[in-house]
Amino acid sequence: MHLRKHGKPKRQNRSKNTQFSNNLLKIKALKKTVDSLTRLEQNMLVPSVLLPKQLNFSIGSAHMKQRNQKLVTGLSAAMLLMGSQLALAENVSVPATVTVNNAINFTFTGTLNFGQVRAAADATASECVGLVMSGNSAVAFAAASTGTMFSTACTGAGTAVLQAVGGTPARPVFTVAGVAPFTNLTLTLPTVAVDLTAATGPGTAQFQLVDFTAYKTSGTPGNVPTSAGGLATDAAGGAVFAVGATLITHAAAVATPTYQDLAYNGNFTVAVNY
Repeated sequence: MHLRKHGKPKRQNRSKNTQFSNNLLKIKALKKTVDSLTRLEQNMLVPSVLLPKQLNFSIGSAHMKQRNQKLVTGLSAAMLLMGSQLALAENVSVPATVTVNNAINFTFTGTLNFGQVRAAADATASECVGLVMSGNSAVAFAAASTGTMFSTACTGAGTAVLQAVGGTPARPVFTVAGVAPFTNLTLTLPTVAVDLTAATGPGTAQFQLVDFTAYKTSGTPGNVPTSAGGLATDAAGGAVFAVGATLITHAAAVATPTYQDLAYNGNFTVAVNY
């Protein structure tokens, strides 16, 4: 018996093979797209829930077309969601500023007042005596015996006299505020003699202030050095201190060594800086 070969089944087989090849190409293309999206997820931190982690391609499955359609639909939705999330990332411009304030709030009250004294000068140069008022109000007046400026000006006493006899001695009180807490400031006091004079005419005895000192009364009390950073502020960024000095009689040669019963006045400068 001879079997007849049918041409139609061959055409159907070729058609099925062609469809199978096309589906395979589509699947490979989809897989390539998924791989690209996976890499994009890793680089751009797209939430992993948006992309399928594994794909089960069953070549020749009866549900191939339906699964491919679902896969394409899911990928399209994932792309739309990813696009919407990327669109939510907006740039904003934030202002920034800083204000410089290097000023120190530095004030004082009172004067440096030695009260009333009994005084007489020596007509000879460098023959003078001194009276020390400490910056510490708890320390009483004392006759000068040391001090760089005093020792230079007065190499002997001669007939000079200087004694406190009354009045109301006082020290100026200085206040620092508005500085950062625990800041080290530098205190500057006069380093040359300051004249205290009266209108008594030329050739008459005058006074001088030398060897200025400072005593801190805020925080931890104590003498304030004039070296760099010697004055420290407290936790509130402030400091309070008083200033004293040594009063000396006329140190140069003078024709009239007698003092008159007058007030002898002068001014001096105190500074604080960073």
